[in-house]
Amino acid sequence: MPKQLFIGITGHRDPRPQAVAGLRLAMENLYRQLARDGVVDLTMINGLAEGADRLAAQVFIETRRKMGAANWRLHGVLPFDESEYIKDFPNLIDEYYALKNQCDEIITLPS
Repeated sequence: MPKQLFIGITGHRDPRPQAVAGLRLAMENLYRQLARDGVVDLTMINGLAEGADRLAAQVFIETRRKMGAANWRLHGVLPFDESEYIKDFPNLIDEYYALKNQCDEIITLPS
């Protein structure tokens, strides 16, 4: 297993509520297993979109904190200008900003 690993996340916007607890546990177990396998520098590439993206980012942040994994980084990648992007989820803007503020880097793709 490489010492440095990048993982990308994509998924459904509306995971079934009954599946969320299992998804959270599976993701945390994966992140912990990567650490046990010797991955020291782990970077998540995440669009911070509503649903699976945000769930994965939240679990990543929580697990990073629990494990004291200082070399784990969260990179938010926005598909276009943020002012337009946030119009896609007007009722969840606070959740978006809470995650964005915990990102180590934000990249906006050119339009």
